[in-house]
Amino acid sequence: MKVAIFEVCRNPEIEKQTETLMLSEFFKRSGIPCNVYSNDGIWTQRTFLNRSLLQKCLTEAGLSVVHLALHGDRNGLVIRWSNAEKIRDRRPQDLLSPSDIEMSGEWRDKLVVSGAYSAAQLADSFLKAGVTAAVFPEHPISYQHLVPFLEVFYGKLAAGQSVRVAMNAGVEKFPDLKSFKIFSRRSADTLVFG
Repeated sequence: MKVAIFEVCRNPEIEKQTETLMLSEFFKRSGIPCNVYSNDGIWTQRTFLNRSLLQKCLTEAGLSVVHLALHGDRNGLVIRWSNAEKIRDRRPQDLLSPSDIEMSGEWRDKLVVSGAYSAAQLADSFLKAGVTAAVFPEHPISYQHLVPFLEVFYGKLAAGQSVRVAMNAGVEKFPDLKSFKIFSRRSADTLVFG
């Protein structure tokens, strides 16, 4: 299993413990290959995402899992924020729209995961793009247990368990995250990414 994490922070200048930072540390401890693409100032190699870079990163050899730490809504995922001085005034400048997702063949045969409810609103677009499965919460969630949930989930996947077994293990340990759903055209019981 090889993972790519895509993160576009609205406030990259503020030092904080982000989902991406904590997950990348987990992947490193677990020996799971992971590449981080983030605009956050905590990274020595910051990445400012755009459509062509995203497509290029998605074609990386061996990449099987894509973790999205992106804001968005049914209109798309934010890949660039405005540069307003006040954080509350920053607005999405560029969205990866549902049609952008659907028309990009680079998603094909990948597992896409996000803790953002907004991603669930785009599940059909990811399925049309050919993802093997997408795992998103159907309703807004508390982020208190998100990273520990994801650590259980990704740990089970890396051990060769199916997407269904991995998600059920995470929900069993953190029942407050039961709104996570697997979107797939195939049985999640047979989908393995380890």
